[in-house]
Amino acid sequence: MTEGSVKCWGFNYYGQLGDGTNVDRWTPVDVTGLISGVQSTGAGGLHTCALTIDGEVMCWGGNGSSQLGDGTNTDRWTPGGVTGLTSGMGSIGVGFNHTCAVTAANGVKCWGGNSRGELGDGTRTATLTPVDVIDLNSEVKAAVGGSDHTCAVHFPRSIPPDAGVFMPLVER
Repeated sequence: MTEGSVKCWGFNYYGQLGDGTNVDRWTPVDVTGLISGVQSTGAGGLHTCALTIDGEVMCWGGNGSSQLGDGTNTDRWTPGGVTGLTSGMGSIGVGFNHTCAVTAANGVKCWGGNSRGELGDGTRTATLTPVDVIDLNSEVKAAVGGSDHTCAVHFPRSIPPDAGVFMPLVER
């Protein structure tokens, strides 16, 4: 396996394995177009997303709730870019039918299903493309999506990364 490549396997009815088919795979297969340059991935209920080393978010698979963020509700069997997130994203968090990304400014953008308010935009309306999460426009380190909820780690820049870390003294 090449460094930064992505392989997927398992259930593939909605194309969530990204190999250009909807055939289930019992062993890992290459994700089309992602043979290098990926730093992380996340899998939701029926979709998958990847974050490239350039900070681009790419998603594929089921899109019935617009969780791919491409402005449509059309399933995609290969990776495609998320509208407006072509560079500079720091991390991704994939929920069951929604997805979020932490921006270069350490804010959070989410898109897709929103029946329980999981996008954090103050509504329960699904969105086809990323929207800002209210009151999380800076100082966020990571976001993660659950079934119908999302959580984020707040990390104020004024606090050094190692502040408050307890390192026990080891006697020898």
